Amino acid sequence: MRKKLSVFLAFIMVFTMIVPAWAAVYTDTVDHWSEQSVLKMDAKGLIKGDGKGNFYPERSVSRQEVIALLVRLIDKENDVLTVNLEESSVKESAKGVGDWAVGYLEVAKKEGIITDNELTVLMWNWEAERQEVAQWLCKAVKQSPQKTDTNGVLEQFVDVYDINKLKSPYIIPLVRDKIIVGSNGYFRPLDSVKRGEVAILLDRSDKKYLDKTIVRSKKGQIIGLDNIDDDETTVKDDKGLVYDLTFAYNTIMYKGGEKVEPEDLALGDWVEYVEDDKDNITYAEVLENEALPEPTTNVVTGSVNSVINAAVPQITIIDSKGNLGIYSMGPDTVFNLNGKLVNFMSIQPGQAVTLELVNGTVSKVYAISVGTTIKGLVTQIDLSSGSLEIKTIISTLNFWLSPNLLTQLKIDTNQVAIGDYVRVKVNNGLVSELFVEAGGSIDTDDSSNMDSSSDTDNSSTDSSNTDNNEHNYTVYTATLDDVDKSKDEVDLKSSTIEYLDDGRWRSKSGSLTLEAADDVEIYYDGDEKDFDDLDDYEDDTIYLVYDEDEDEVIKIRVRKGTEYKYDDTITDMSTRSDWFELDDESKTFYYDESTIVMIDGELMNGDDLMEDDEVYVTVDKVSTKYHAAVVEVTASNTSEGDYKVYKATLDDVDTSNKEIELKSTTVQYLDDAKWRSSSGNLTLEVADSAKMYFDGALIDLNELETYENATIYVVYDEDVEEVIKIKVKKGTEYKYDDEISDQSTRNNRFELNDADKTIYYEDDVIVMIDGKLMNGDDLEEDDKVYVTVDKVGTEYRASVVQVKPNDSSEADYIIYKATLYDVDTRNDEIDLKSNTVQYLDDARWRNKSGSLTLEIASDVEMFFDGNEIDFDELDDYENDTIYVIYNEDEEEVVKLRVKRGITYFYDDEINDSSTSSNWFELDDANKTIYYDDDAIIIKDGELIEGDDLEEDDEVYVTTDKVGTKYHAAVVEVE
Repeated sequence: MRKKLSVFLAFIMVFTMIVPAWAAVYTDTVDHWSEQSVLKMDAKGLIKGDGKGNFYPERSVSRQEVIALLVRLIDKENDVLTVNLEESSVKESAKGVGDWAVGYLEVAKKEGIITDNELTVLMWNWEAERQEVAQWLCKAVKQSPQKTDTNGVLEQFVDVYDINKLKSPYIIPLVRDKIIVGSNGYFRPLDSVKRGEVAILLDRSDKKYLDKTIVRSKKGQIIGLDNIDDDETTVKDDKGLVYDLTFAYNTIMYKGGEKVEPEDLALGDWVEYVEDDKDNITYAEVLENEALPEPTTNVVTGSVNSVINAAVPQITIIDSKGNLGIYSMGPDTVFNLNGKLVNFMSIQPGQAVTLELVNGTVSKVYAISVGTTIKGLVTQIDLSSGSLEIKTIISTLNFWLSPNLLTQLKIDTNQVAIGDYVRVKVNNGLVSELFVEAGGSIDTDDSSNMDSSSDTDNSSTDSSNTDNNEHNYTVYTATLDDVDKSKDEVDLKSSTIEYLDDGRWRSKSGSLTLEAADDVEIYYDGDEKDFDDLDDYEDDTIYLVYDEDEDEVIKIRVRKGTEYKYDDTITDMSTRSDWFELDDESKTFYYDESTIVMIDGELMNGDDLMEDDEVYVTVDKVSTKYHAAVVEVTASNTSEGDYKVYKATLDDVDTSNKEIELKSTTVQYLDDAKWRSSSGNLTLEVADSAKMYFDGALIDLNELETYENATIYVVYDEDVEEVIKIKVKKGTEYKYDDEISDQSTRNNRFELNDADKTIYYEDDVIVMIDGKLMNGDDLEEDDKVYVTVDKVGTEYRASVVQVKPNDSSEADYIIYKATLYDVDTRNDEIDLKSNTVQYLDDARWRNKSGSLTLEIASDVEMFFDGNEIDFDELDDYENDTIYVIYNEDEEEVVKLRVKRGITYFYDDEINDSSTSSNWFELDDANKTIYYDDDAIIIKDGELIEGDDLEEDDEVYVTTDKVGTKYHAAVVEVE
C-alpha cells in the first residue's frame, strides 16, 4: 500500500501561493535537472517552495496536489474561491481529501479533468501515478484523446503493455507532442511523480498548449542596450510596441540553457520574460530560433486621419477615444476599399478603416468610404466601449459607433444583438445609422451588400458557393480560343486542353465549348471582371471550374505571369495574410478569391487549406511573387493511384528496357479478397524508383533476374503504367481470411483470430487498404483481412494483406424482381423465369435478358405476408412474383420476399414517418406506406432497415397494395 504524503508537503506545495511572486532561488534546485522549469513556473506563479529556500524537487506529489496545479495551469484558481465548501459533495465523497483541496477538486470536476467515479474511488492524499497525471493533464489542456495508437507512439516504451488501456488514449497526445518523454525507454505508468517532474510538465504544457490563450509572460525583441548597466533595456514586443524594461535585483535569466546576466543579452535577441507587480522582470529566457514566437496578429479600428506616401507608406488612425496611432504598411499589404482591391493612394482621410497587423506591420486594410452603407451579420457589439463587429461578404469588419448612435442603443438595448443581420451607414469613420433587417443573410444574392451614395464599383468579391459540395466539378486549363457573348459561351483551343486529375494535369483530346453561368466569377490579376471583358484575353491561358451537373462554368481565372507546378506539403500558412509555404520549396505562395482550391472534390477557398496538407499547386509567378492559381489537396499518401497486385512466375527480366515478363499460365490478380486468374502474357515496365525485395532485403533489377522461375508478388500502378514494388516469394504459401486480434508495430507482427497465427511483416509486405498502398504499421486490431503469407521455417511472413470492409453492408447488391420458376431444395437454388426478370437501377426497374439461376445463402431471410418462411416452403410460390436481394460478392441470395397484392410505384419524397408504427408518408403522392421486416431497402449502396429512413429522403418505392393498405416491397433512397 502506498504511503500517505505529509500535510507539510501539501502546505508548501499549495498555500505558499499567497507569497508575492518573484523569481526565488532555491538551494536544493541548484544544478538540478528541473531547475530552469522550477524557476520559470515559480516566476509565473504556478508553484512555490516552503518560503525558506527549499523546493524539494525529488519529493513525490499527491493526487490532490496535482489537481490543484492543473487548475492553476488552466487559470481557473479564481473559480476555487467561489466554491461553497459547506455544500460541496466532494468533501463527503472524496476519500482522504484535505479541506484546502475541496475547491480544486470541485473545479476539476466541472472542467472535466476528473470524473465522479474517480472522486469516490481514489485516495486523494496518496501519491499520484504517472499515468493518472498524464490523463488529467491531457484533459486539462483540452487535447483530444487518441483511441488508436496508429503511429505506434507508445511503442517506444518497453513497458507499453503495463499502461492502463483506458488511460493510453490520453497519454498518446502528450507523448506525441513531447510533453512526456519517459525515462530510459520506460514509461513507468504506476510510479509516483516528483515535484521537479511536475514543474517540467507544467512548463512544456504552458508553452505548447496555453501560451496563446493564457498570458503569464510576454515576448519581445531586444532593440536597445544603452542602459544595461543600470539593469534596463528596450524591447519591441510581438505587436510592434516598444517598452523600456527594468530587471529586478534577483532576476533569473537563461540563454542557451545556461544562467546568464543582463549584460549577456545581445541586440536582436528574442526573449520571453515575466514581470512582477512593479513591472520589474523576475524571469527572462532568450528564445532559440525554433522557439521564436509565431507572428502575432491584431486588429486596429478607427477613422483615417492622414495618409503618408513615403518610402514606407503610413496611415494615421484616430480611435474612438481620440487616440492617434501611426501604422506602417508592409511590402505586400492588401488594400480593399468598399469591397474592391485598390492601391494605397485610394485610402483617404475620413474613411472608416480596419487594419489587420502582423507583428505591428499592416498586412490588410479594409476601408469604407464616407456615406457608404454596409450589410452583414453582427458578430460582436460592446456598448461600454462603443465597438461593433460585422461579418460581411468581404471580411469581418470592425467599427466604432458614433456618440449619438451609441446613446440611442444604450437607451434601447434590445435594438440590436449578436446574430442580427443589419444595415449600417458609415460617416466620417463612425457608424451613424443602424437598421436591423429581417431574414437577412450574408450569403444572399443581393449584390447591394455594400451600397455607396457615389458611383463606386461595389461588386462582391465573395468566391464561395453555399452548396459547392453538391456538385461534380472538373478543373480545366487551356488557351481561350473564342468568346461568344450572345450565347455566354467560351471555346477552348483543342490542342491545349488539360484537366486536373489526382495531382496531375492530364491532356484531353478534342475541342470544348462551355457555357458560362449567369453568376460566373472571372478574375484577372486579382480583380473581378465581367463576361464582356473576357474576350480581351483571347489566346491567353485560363483556368476554369466547370460544374458538370449544371453543365456550366462557374469560375474563370486568366493566367498572368510564368506558370510553375509543385507537388509538396504545406508546412506553414497564414489565413490572415493569405499565404502558405511548402516543405521542399523555399517559397511563399499567395492566394486570393481568384484561386481555385479543390479539396475532396469540393470547391473551397484558400483559407480552408491546412498545415500538413499534401497539395499539387499550379502557380503564376509575376515578378518575384508566386500567386496560387489552382491548388488540389491530394492524399497524404502517394498510394492514391490505381493499383493492381499480381502474383505470377517471373519468366524473364529485361534489364536494358527495365521490363519484367510474367509467365502467362500463372498470372493471378488480387480482387475483393480473392486471387483470380488472368489470361494472356504480361510484360510490365519497372519504375526507376521501384523497390524490390528478397527475404526482407532490397535488391535491384540486375539481381532480380537471378530469381527467374520464382513466384513474385507485384504492385502495378495502372495510372503511370509501371511496377512500383516487387517481392520474391520465399517458403511455402498459405492464405487466411480472418480478423486481426492483436498488432504490434514495435515487433512488426499481428495475430489472426480464428487461425491462431502470428504473422510477421517487413518493409517488403504489400498492404492494400481502401485501394491505397499502405504499410504494415497501418494495420489495426479488428481489421478484417485477406492475408497471403510465406512460411519460412516456423515463421509466417506476410506477403500481401488486403483489408476488407468491416461492415457486410459494403457488399455489392443487386435487387431483382421476377417470376419464381423453380425451386431446387437439393442444391439450394432458385430459377427465375427469363422473360420476367427485372433489376433495380437508378430508381427504375430495367429489363434483363436471359435466365437466372441463383444460389440461396444458408442464412437467407424469406417472407410472405410479413411472416418469415423457410426454403422448403418456397416452392409453394412457384409462378408467383418475388423480390430478391442478391449479394454479387458472395454470389448468393440474402433476402427474398414473395409479392402479394397489386404493385404500385412512386418516385417521391418522405415528408413524415413513424418508427413506432412502421410507416412513412409520401409528399406528392399523399400516401401512407407501411413496412415490416420483409421490406427491401437500399441507401447509398447499403442494405438498411425501414427505421433508418428519414424525412426528406428522396425515394423510389415499389409497393404491394393489399386491400386499402400499401406495403413497401422495395425502397431505393435516391
